[in-house]
Amino acid sequence: MSKFVEEQVEPQAPALVRRLYLDESGHGGDVAGGGGFAQQRLFTLACVGVGEPRLLVSELERLRAEFKIPPGELKSKTLKTRLTPIALALIAFFRAQGWPIFIEAVDKRYFLAIHIVQHMLCGDLNGGYVDQVSRNAMAELLADWDAAPAFTAYMGACREPSIEKIRIALQTLWDWLETRDEEIARTTQILTMFARDRAGRADADPLGFLPLADIGPGGRPVWILPNLQCLTNIYARINLWAGRQVKDLQLIHHAQLQYESVLRDGKTLMEALGGQGAEIWTPFADYGLEESASLRFASSDEEPCIQAADIVAGAVMRCMRRSLEDPASLFQYDKALLEALVDLGNPFTANGVNFVMTTRDLDRTGVPTAAPHLDSGWR
Repeated sequence: MSKFVEEQVEPQAPALVRRLYLDESGHGGDVAGGGGFAQQRLFTLACVGVGEPRLLVSELERLRAEFKIPPGELKSKTLKTRLTPIALALIAFFRAQGWPIFIEAVDKRYFLAIHIVQHMLCGDLNGGYVDQVSRNAMAELLADWDAAPAFTAYMGACREPSIEKIRIALQTLWDWLETRDEEIARTTQILTMFARDRAGRADADPLGFLPLADIGPGGRPVWILPNLQCLTNIYARINLWAGRQVKDLQLIHHAQLQYESVLRDGKTLMEALGGQGAEIWTPFADYGLEESASLRFASSDEEPCIQAADIVAGAVMRCMRRSLEDPASLFQYDKALLEALVDLGNPFTANGVNFVMTTRDLDRTGVPTAAPHLDSGWR
C-alpha cells in the first residue's frame, strides 16, 4: 500500500473539522424543465471541510495578493486564467491541513439517461431482475450516443405527466434504439417493450414512469434536480468520512434562493429514512444516517470560506468541460488539476471527486476510472 493511502486511511484529526462549506458551478436547475441542459452540460458541487476558518480566510487573502486580484469577492466566474492555478493552490492547502474535499461532477445528459432507465424502463423491477451494471450500461448507451429525441420526449412527460406522454416517450425511445446495433440496445428494447405493455394497461399511472417530484418555487414540481442529488450524496459521503458522527457538523451552503426549500426537504427526508438508508448502496458513501448535521444557507459576505468551495467547483466544471470538448486543447494547469483530483480520491474517507459520467467520457478526459495508487476503484 502506498504512503498516500497509509496517510489517508486514518483522516487527520477529523474531529477538528466542524464546518463544511458548499457551492456549485453550472446551472443546477431542473433538467426536465430545461435546467441549462443544452447550454451547460456539466454541473459540479464542491464541499470543503474547514478546521479553522481564519486560517482559510488568511490563505484566500494570500492568494489574492499573489495573483494580484483587486479587493472584493473571489468568484470563479471572474478569475478567468487565474482560476485553475488558484484552485490547485487551495487543493494543496487543504491536503496540507488534512481537511477533506468532496466534489460531485455531473454530466446532465448521463444524469437524465439514468432517470429514464431507472424510472421509465425499470420502475417496477427490482435489482434482482435488472442489475445495476446493466442499468448503467443502458444509461451509458443513451448518453454516449445522445438519444436527443428520447430525452426531449421524456422531459416533456415530466413537465406534463400523462399516460399519453409516457407512451410517446417510450415509442420515441424504441424508434431511436432501432438505429443502434449494440447488444445493450437490444436489452434496452426488451425493457422498453415491457414498459410499453405497462403503459398500455387501463389503470396505467404516468407517475409510475417518472421520478418522485419535489415541490419547487411557486409550488411547481421539480423532477430531476442535479443539485439535490449532489447534496444528498455529499451528505452521505460526509457521513462515511465522519463515521456516522455528524451531529456537531455544520453544512453551510451558498445562498440558493430558488431551491433552498427543496434542498432542505431532501436532507430532512434522507435523515427520516434512518436505518433504511443503510439499504441504499452507493460506492464510497454511507446513507445510514444515525445523526443529523445542521444546514444553513449564507452569502460569501457572511461566510467568506464559501469562496473556496466556489473556486474549486468552478475550476473542476470548466476543466472537465474543456477536456470533453477538446482534450488536446487543455492547458498545463488543466492537466495538473486533473492529476490533483485523481490523487485526492480516496474510497476509505470518501474524499475526492465522484464523476457521474460515462466511462467513454472519462476516458476522453484522461481521468482514470481507478486511481493508480488505490487498491479499490474510485469513480
